[in-house]
Amino acid sequence: MWSKTGFMRIKLDMSNAYDKVEWVFLEAVMKKMEFPDKWIRLIMGCALNSLLTQAENKEVITGVPSSKNGPRLSHLFFTDDSLLFCKANLVEWRRITKILEKYEAASGQCLNKNKRSIFFSWNASLERRNEIIQLSGLQATHSFDKYLGLPALVGKSRYQSFKTIKDKLPVVLCREINGMMQQFWWGHEENTSEIHWMIWERMGIAKSNGGLGFRDLVIFNKALLAKQVWRLLTKPESLATRVLKAKYFQISYVLEAIVGLRPSYAWRSLMASQELLKNGLLWRVGDGQDIKIWGARWLPTPTSFSMQSPNNEFDVEIGEFKINWDAALDNCRDKTGLGMIARDWLGNFVAARSIPMDCKLEPASAEAQAALHATFFAKELGLPDITFEGDAQQIITSINSKQPCTSSYGHLVDGAILGLGVLGNSRFLHVKREANSAALGLAKLALNLVTEITWVDSLPPEISGIVRKEASLVVL
Repeated sequence: MWSKTGFMRIKLDMSNAYDKVEWVFLEAVMKKMEFPDKWIRLIMGCALNSLLTQAENKEVITGVPSSKNGPRLSHLFFTDDSLLFCKANLVEWRRITKILEKYEAASGQCLNKNKRSIFFSWNASLERRNEIIQLSGLQATHSFDKYLGLPALVGKSRYQSFKTIKDKLPVVLCREINGMMQQFWWGHEENTSEIHWMIWERMGIAKSNGGLGFRDLVIFNKALLAKQVWRLLTKPESLATRVLKAKYFQISYVLEAIVGLRPSYAWRSLMASQELLKNGLLWRVGDGQDIKIWGARWLPTPTSFSMQSPNNEFDVEIGEFKINWDAALDNCRDKTGLGMIARDWLGNFVAARSIPMDCKLEPASAEAQAALHATFFAKELGLPDITFEGDAQQIITSINSKQPCTSSYGHLVDGAILGLGVLGNSRFLHVKREANSAALGLAKLALNLVTEITWVDSLPPEISGIVRKEASLVVL
């Protein structure tokens, strides 16, 4: 959780599990029995989820931010446990207590006071911690505990975090468990090992194909992770998707996401299965608005399912391409436009793109967005070793420093640095504004667009004259 303010996490445990109200089931029953909608809303308003959401919306309690730009969380509910989040002060503790008392009175459920605990963020003051502990009588924990036997917090040593359990593990432990399964199957005593009459890979073949159906846990674990990536792709409204998108892929979607700087263990694991999912997916063309012409798998050709790189159309050496990028702002309409154009060493047109954004950005943030999207553009075109030219000196200096950026647009700069890293020997270069006119023209054009447009075969007429003028300035 990211925050400059001290927060606390309260863990609750519900008593009398057999008396618990399954609110989703109760709502479905009332709808089936044709209760009036107003009555159903009144009953559902008694649910703890509803009470906490209302309190957060009215700013009675303050949810903890999931990341710098992510959604705030006031509660997380599991099978038997509930986690509540609020600021670490007496005011919000008393408000949380009143909400819980109201819920107990309305639902008949009661909290198991012996299993309640509280955890404070590192920046909560010692004075506030002692006040809350003394008033609540709760036991303070010094680290996250486990849920269903799994560690809630994974440190630097994944092996040490997971070594006490045998489920959904790092590769080293998965292989270790595979070895245990083999020893059990073929026979194993303390100091001896029986002959393995068949390699493990063949034993993992499906029974219908003549094998024994044993699962290789490394492969099985990767398949489960790919399934979670699929959920992020198909359920954009879910809490997990919103939290991860805000932190790791704000301006793209999960199949275009990268590991990023300082990723969590969970995100790094998901990204390890990304390529597996991408290799099994194929676009079904509708209106074509979301499909990238280059690189996306959308053609019915079983070799690659995608258009070949435009590199094949040019008899030139790698490294003889450049992409100019820029941003434009329309403060009256709260819009931002991004523009970028790719050309060869002679100034010949390769491709161009205009990207409209329905939001008002600060100039530096808009330029950083354009720089980041320029790296995406290069990757789609398949052009490594590129010179990215722009007139935003501040952004270019930050990117070329290759250091984490702490400004408000830092996540965009960090993304551009990572994008640069996968494009071979590419670099960002500062040019004068007059030498960046074509990119600025495309950015201004984007202000009047509804959706992103990419040009490959021909230039938009609005900037063709500017491109010809800039091409005449190229020194051979």
